[in-house]
Amino acid sequence: MKKTVLATIIASTVTAQAFAQDNINPFADEKSGLYLGIGAGKSSYDSAYESDTLNMFKNNSGQVNTNDSNGETIGKLFLGYRVNKYLALEAGYTDFNSSDADIKRSNTERRGARTINKNTVGKITNKIKGIEIKAIGLYPIGNKVDIKASAGIMRWKLDETYTGSTIQNVALGERSRTKTIFHKSKENKKGTSLTLGLGANYNITNNITVGLQWERIKDVGHKDLAFGETDIDTYTLSAQYNF
Repeated sequence: MKKTVLATIIASTVTAQAFAQDNINPFADEKSGLYLGIGAGKSSYDSAYESDTLNMFKNNSGQVNTNDSNGETIGKLFLGYRVNKYLALEAGYTDFNSSDADIKRSNTERRGARTINKNTVGKITNKIKGIEIKAIGLYPIGNKVDIKASAGIMRWKLDETYTGSTIQNVALGERSRTKTIFHKSKENKKGTSLTLGLGANYNITNNITVGLQWERIKDVGHKDLAFGETDIDTYTLSAQYNF
């Protein structure tokens, strides 16, 4: 992922610099030029942790508590070229940080004269990162404000880790035996998703712009993971330098 991000940024920089030449960009105007920016904000998930795997776990007396209802902090780095006052092309990298789910289950089994009690606790952690290429349509309102809408694609990677333990007690009459079983597993999935966004920019000066944006990344994840598959909404505040 890091090599892909670096390659994308380098390729975008070279392309944007070449396109910035008047003889290559026939649509250039006073707004045209390269820009570089950063952003931070929150994400929210439409239906994370509702996979068949976790639903089966819940139906067997399992409890799943997620911490993603309030959203996770995200960070963005982006490089773009404003073709003219109405259009920009942009490549970016987003770190969605991690999303966690705590699981717990207690159950009792009887096997002949033996009674087996199991208490399981664990944590599922998901880390998501992605690179994105998109086109941005802009509508200027005066010299200071631009309303914007975007569409693009994101190539993402999701790493899911499960760590937990089961305390098992086997009782036979007055005798009992207890042991602890530790669990750890890791899986990752990659995919490509459509992105759609709306927002606005405010030009503090000719070189400094701040922005607010909502963006939806469609169908992130995989049904084989505990995380499942979900749309991700992001809400970000950004700052960019216009060259």
